[in-house]
Parts: sequence; C-alpha cells; structure tokens
Amino acid sequence: MTNNVTLDIVITTNGPGEIVSWVEPVVAELRQYINARIIVALLPCRFASGNEKVYLESIQGISSVLTPAETMKLFNSKKLPDSTPMALRGIVIFLGGDLLWAYLLKKRLGYRSIAYTEGLTNFRNKFDYFFLRENDGDLMVDAFKSIKSAAAPIGTVKRITFFAGSRPNHFKLLIPFYNDIGKLLVNEGFQLFIGLSPFINEQAAAMMDSHLDRSVFAVLKGNPVDIFSNTDLLVTIPGTNTAQAAIAGIPLCVIIPLNNPEEIPLEGIFGLIGNIPFLGKYLKKTAVVILEKKIKFFSIPSMKAKKTIVPELVGRLVPVDVANFILQYAKDQNAIRKSVEDAKCIMGTGGVLEKIRKAVTALNDLQRRTT
Repeated sequence: MTNNVTLDIVITTNGPGEIVSWVEPVVAELRQYINARIIVALLPCRFASGNEKVYLESIQGISSVLTPAETMKLFNSKKLPDSTPMALRGIVIFLGGDLLWAYLLKKRLGYRSIAYTEGLTNFRNKFDYFFLRENDGDLMVDAFKSIKSAAAPIGTVKRITFFAGSRPNHFKLLIPFYNDIGKLLVNEGFQLFIGLSPFINEQAAAMMDSHLDRSVFAVLKGNPVDIFSNTDLLVTIPGTNTAQAAIAGIPLCVIIPLNNPEEIPLEGIFGLIGNIPFLGKYLKKTAVVILEKKIKFFSIPSMKAKKTIVPELVGRLVPVDVANFILQYAKDQNAIRKSVEDAKCIMGTGGVLEKIRKAVTALNDLQRRTT
C-alpha cells in the first residue's frame, strides 16, 4: 500500500492522565497549524485502564491509534497495522510512558523528536527539543485553565460529584462505598453525582446498576472538562484529576480508603512484590502501611506545596466518617475559597503548548529543506 502523506507526527503516551492532560491539547493545537497525519502510539503502562485506544480514536485530528502491541510491531515493520508505510519525514513527540521507547522509535523511523516531561531527564540530549514542566510551563495548565464552571459561585456547594478514577479495580470498589456515603448526605440539600470517566469500560460501568442508588445519585458522563464544569465540590481519589481540578479552580477534597490495600496499584518495587504468587497480597498490605506513614500528602497541589492545601482523609474509612468530613468542608465557604486560590496558584503557569507547536513547525521546516 502506498503512502502519499508527507509528514507523520507520532505521539507516544500511556495512561488516562497523560492522554487527557497532554495528548488531547497538543493534538488540538497541532491540527490548527500543521498539515500532518497524527498517530498515537500507546506504550505499556501498568496503570492503564484498557480503554485508552477507544478514547483516543474519538479525538478529532488523530488518524491512527496503535495499541502497545502494535507499537512494538511498528519497530519491525515501519508500517501501520493496515500496512500503510510511514512517511519519510516525521516527528516523534514524547507525551508519556518511557523515554527510552520514544528515543528508540525516532531512531528506527529516522524522525526528528520532541519530549515533554514532568521531571525525567534521561536521554535529554537525544531529542531535538526537550521541554520540562518546571522550566517551560505546565501542559496541564494549558489544557484546563480555560474551563468555565456552570456551577454555583466558589464556596457555595450545591452539587457534589464523586469521582472514582479510571481504573476498573478502583471503580468497582469505590462505587458501593460512595453509594453508602451518598445515602448519608442526600438529605443535606445537595445534588449528588457520580463522575464517570470515559476510560471506564462498559463492563465496569454496567456494574453501577446494581451498586448505585439512582434516587441518590445522577451520573455525569464525559471527560474531566464536562464533569468539572458541572460541580461545586469534587470528592476524588489521588491522581492527575486533583491537579486538573486545581487548575480549573474547582473545589475538591481527597479521600484515600485503605480498606482494601491489596487492590491499590503501586509503582516500583512495591508494585512488583504485589505480583508474587501466594505472598504478594500480604506483602502489598505491609507496603501500603509503610507508604501511608511515609507519604505526607496525596493530592498533587498539596504535594507541590509540601503542605496541606487540599483537604485529605486517609486510612481505613467508614462511610459516616467520610460523610461528616465532606459535610464539614462543604459548609466552610472560607476554607473552600482559600483552598481553591492556593491550589490554583501552586499549579503554576502554562505556555509550553505554544512552544511544542513552534518546535513542530521548526522541525518540519528543517526536514523540508534537507530532504
């Protein structure tokens, strides 16, 4: 099969947070200014939801999405799954995953390269452009700073949205727990919602029907922009969504139930020991206890500030304690306003999206002159 495409942009990424916060705004920016075929190559990720390909295929401007297995095949064939060859000119953009794979891919394809990371600096001199969040701006700020809330003024809580994340295991555990909390709050004058991530697969979403009281909760479906713009208070778990909400100026509080520690995904050596046959789940429980004592803050704004900005409740939690925690915070308008102001401030500034677009333009011009 022949290929008339003159420029391929290959974006490497992995999980839901990177896709929504990094890939989506970059694709939206590039498609306005650059005439190219945009391909997203997924990399292996232990925190993936399994629904990344489906979500990416819904984004306007993306021509092709490769699963991790298809990305590995690209190294050998230099062709897309439909046997279409890659363009002679191209740019690899690292937006999540392991920098090594992006470096190897750009070498294999003979493409120019750009990387954006939060702190990884290995292979820094191997990319044509290397953007760091702390130095060049936060791409997530570019993505979420323009969200306009349709909810009540900051500090006035009428709508509370519970977010269970994008990982099926978390979702299945949290929905019944949230349901019990909601039953305790339903008579306090709030509208209660469950925020359904687009990365949750149909099987996990269907589980809600038997575990969620629809007389207590309504369901908000969509990406974070859709969910955040319709809530006055977000009750969530640790993750990228805490940063997204902070940037958007959405009040939030974080709960970390450690009632089922063996189900909590961990990074590094702690994550590996959880996979050991027979002993894994017991070792993981011990690891969670150690990490709970070691980690002081769980929301991204509080971690960046090294002090409590976003209220957090951690431990073996029961619904009544969480309901009281939420109720107390929801009624404290001054605390909410201060938290929102401090969280938005600590998340920093954007500006890197424009830098990435200009880097793509420069590399495209360079390749046109030299090929």
